[in-house]
Amino acid sequence: MRDRLKGLQRLLKVYEGIEGMRESEAHRANGEVRVAEMAVGQQQEIAREATGAERESRAEAERLGWFDATASLQMSAVKEARLNHVLQERARAGDIANRRHRDSRVWSEKMKTLVEGVQSDVVRQDEQRLQSLAEEGHLFRLQRGRRPKRDGATPR
Repeated sequence: MRDRLKGLQRLLKVYEGIEGMRESEAHRANGEVRVAEMAVGQQQEIAREATGAERESRAEAERLGWFDATASLQMSAVKEARLNHVLQERARAGDIANRRHRDSRVWSEKMKTLVEGVQSDVVRQDEQRLQSLAEEGHLFRLQRGRRPKRDGATPR
């Protein structure tokens, strides 16, 4: 039983290592999602600024400013579309990493529960063994003390 416990404890360490690795992957993937979200937000801000510049240029009849703002707005839209695609891919990868981490955590918890159960069995067996030894010792002392004397007297 003790050998089984030692093997399970080693296996538990492996499960915990895998869980730690999966947790790191999930943190990294979620960080990449946040970076992509910030990049999309920056492009949206650039697009708002370009829209404002375009309106001002139109109001002032400034053709070069309008052309520059329009080009900036179009470039921003293209970049935002690309970044949204990247964001979607990273979000999918983040979801997969989170799911893998959650699954490894469940397996690690199951393994921990199994090890705890085996540990309690080992403790219970040790207690039973000690109790049995104590009872045998007590019985031995009783039997040794109850041997009838040769003169036929009763034991103490």
